[in-house]
Amino acid sequence: MRGEVALGGCIIEPGQPDLACSACGHEWLSAKVEVEPEEVVEELGRPHSFWMVGETEERGAFVDWDGRALLLRFCPSGIVVDAHAGFSGWYEGAVGDAEDGAELQEGIGIDLGAAVLLYREADERAWLRMPAHPSLPEACQHVAALAPVVARALEREFDFDRTPPGFEELFAE
Repeated sequence: MRGEVALGGCIIEPGQPDLACSACGHEWLSAKVEVEPEEVVEELGRPHSFWMVGETEERGAFVDWDGRALLLRFCPSGIVVDAHAGFSGWYEGAVGDAEDGAELQEGIGIDLGAAVLLYREADERAWLRMPAHPSLPEACQHVAALAPVVARALEREFDFDRTPPGFEELFAE
């Protein structure tokens, strides 16, 4: 086997084989084909709107998942799915730093699976977050289904307002 794999050629274009067996001539593509996150969102077939923060590289999309507004963030590590889970103008956490939401997550006692609960003091909101790997539709479904359950628990246990914005409310003028 040693020395039987040929690497690429003079010019390798996206989608073309970049490895070949020098013994039998079989060619294959080793590199993962990069897909723009906007294309992945379009493939969901759901109502959506793309966003970008000023001149920064921060960008993403709002997606309507059966009436629940999901916030998708396009990060270097992949797409992250967020759903609003509650609002509180008074919550500061036990030690005054609840950025990670660990206290909230422990307090509601719900198994979030691969999702995590985050609390941002800057905007006083709790968010349910899950990476979209390996499947964006599965992550969206999981977060959208779990967000109202988490919101009710945050309201019950921590007196949060659980009214999340709907997709239409995000774009109301």
